[in-house]
Amino acid sequence: MKRPLALLLTVLCLPLLFGPATSVEAVAPDYRFGVIEAYDAPWAASELGVGWTRVTFRWNEVQPEGPDQWNLPITDEQLALELVQGRQVVGLVVNTPGWATDLERGVGVPQGLYLGHQDPNNLWATFLSTLVSRYAGRIDHWIIWNEPDIWDTYHQSWGGSVEDFAQLLRVSYGAVKETNPN
Repeated sequence: MKRPLALLLTVLCLPLLFGPATSVEAVAPDYRFGVIEAYDAPWAASELGVGWTRVTFRWNEVQPEGPDQWNLPITDEQLALELVQGRQVVGLVVNTPGWATDLERGVGVPQGLYLGHQDPNNLWATFLSTLVSRYAGRIDHWIIWNEPDIWDTYHQSWGGSVEDFAQLLRVSYGAVKETNPN
């Protein structure tokens, strides 16, 4: 009888010893402060007042085997939660899958890059237009190929020339603006 009573008293007294449980409230989003992939810990991001987050769409992971495959890095539910919590979501698009690479030009350079952005044989423009269309109104800001100049022996995301990269940006601008003018 003494043991259960002692246990009950201990449990009842714990809040007195450690104080009342406190809840941390979300801070209003500060758009000067962003976190990459905040959707992995959305409540922590809200507590910190994170105003924007970045979602990385690695083309080689989204469509590793071909254009009909869509393995997206964020679910619609995760994206909706980010938006409800007041965070602006920015998309980053990088890395060309092997099936879409123009090997004559170098690693990362998509096939058909020098075709118009409306040409279905411009594989980059086709992918980008479809991606931007899917997220229009939810992701309206896009980063094209973050840090193409950083590579080492084990990693190189862009093996094309400066001219190829400039063309990638021209095509991207046309495809994104036509698909989602916002």
